[in-house]
Amino acid sequence: MTIDELYRTVRVVANKEQRGFLKPSEFNLLADRAQMELFTQRYNNLKLHQTASTKSGVMTLMPGAAFGSTQKAFDDLRPFLAYNQPLTFTDGGTDAWTYPTDYIHAIALTLNNVEVELIGEDKLMKRINSTIVPPSPEHPIAIQDRSGFVIFNSGTVPTTGALGIGTTVGTVRLSYLARPTRPQWAFEEINGNPIYNPSNSTDLQFNEQTHNEIAMKILSYLGIHIRETDLQTAVNNKEQTGV
Repeated sequence: MTIDELYRTVRVVANKEQRGFLKPSEFNLLADRAQMELFTQRYNNLKLHQTASTKSGVMTLMPGAAFGSTQKAFDDLRPFLAYNQPLTFTDGGTDAWTYPTDYIHAIALTLNNVEVELIGEDKLMKRINSTIVPPSPEHPIAIQDRSGFVIFNSGTVPTTGALGIGTTVGTVRLSYLARPTRPQWAFEEINGNPIYNPSNSTDLQFNEQTHNEIAMKILSYLGIHIRETDLQTAVNNKEQTGV
């Protein structure tokens, strides 16, 4: 569906249930809430074996054994997978490589085409002081703070009161799940009525097969609980009557 088709579908059902007129601003707010709820559900269900393979300087994500059982979740989240995006370094006291503005969840991180192992802060000092698996250019590690990724490729001991002295040079790339773009039903007001403006509108990024689910979530926020078959009937009636 386009965002206009989604809005009209929701309005048809809401009107049938006598819930009053759904303002465009209310629809836009609920549509974003619904897509983020769906995103979170798929994200929580997705179990990826996070393996990075680097060939000719390009990192690719390879699914693991659990991929087959989560194919639907992966397919639904595929529009939000950002691959091999370069990160910039920001010297803000923690030597962090800054998160992308739409960052949600890390899939894989590389430094100079070498996979970086993400660890918890509680394991940082143990790894830095390890004589068996210390951080090195061949086996870099990283922690996450509120600003971004702090990467270590040597056994440098962090200073007191700081997360660590991470590497500040090199090429860092991140594959990650990005936040869905906010859907927008834009309009122009003509004779007091909102008229759809496709040029300024933003459709859902989610694949078509999820749109009925998103519509049902929007309706549930309005207190309308409907089965997908009933929703499809409403959609079919809308198409036949031209509502």
